[in-house]
Amino acid sequence: VFDRTVKQPGCGGKRREVVLVSGYSGSGKSSVVQQSIKTCLNENGSYLIHGKFDERMQQAQPLSAVVSAFDSYCAALLEGKRSGLEEVRSSIRDAIGGDSEVLTGLIPKLSQVIGESPAAKNVDVRGQEAQNRLNFIFCKFVRAISSRSCPVVLFLDDLHWADDDSLELIYMLTEDEHSNFLLVGCFRDNEVGEGHPLKSQIQRMEETGVIVTSI
Repeated sequence: VFDRTVKQPGCGGKRREVVLVSGYSGSGKSSVVQQSIKTCLNENGSYLIHGKFDERMQQAQPLSAVVSAFDSYCAALLEGKRSGLEEVRSSIRDAIGGDSEVLTGLIPKLSQVIGESPAAKNVDVRGQEAQNRLNFIFCKFVRAISSRSCPVVLFLDDLHWADDDSLELIYMLTEDEHSNFLLVGCFRDNEVGEGHPLKSQIQRMEETGVIVTSI
């Protein structure tokens, strides 16, 4: 899937695919995914961004796993664990420009990456208009940090605990045909029945042409 989505030359648009791994708690889903991704990254020079949803944060802090994942990515850039800080900084500035405060209010270390003061307050993602704006800017941000030479793999664990805002952002990221980006997720299938928000979002992806590889 990685080769098809982020390494295949674009011909009339890129393939939009996600990989979802399901199973019972303790079945080794996360370990299998992380080992597989590491092998892929070692071969292709890509970058793994990892976030994990927490049941306690589901309502208290929307987007917690996604924010944590990209904040860790920014920290790695600042600590020199990833090369190309200046190139990434320039790319992000060009992509989000005057809308940077929308993301720096969510991702604390992003302000240091792009060389701006932290946003004065947290971003309010309540309301459809605010959420749409955030998702649009977030997609531009992900596009800016992903490239054919260094694609990004976002691994989100425990998707069964994802909040509605996170699920909507995930859907928007999978809809973006311009990113050298792959989403991999894990969830407990015994906790995702008919009517579960994750189940509904997966069906929505498939209906709009996203290829969902289920393991």
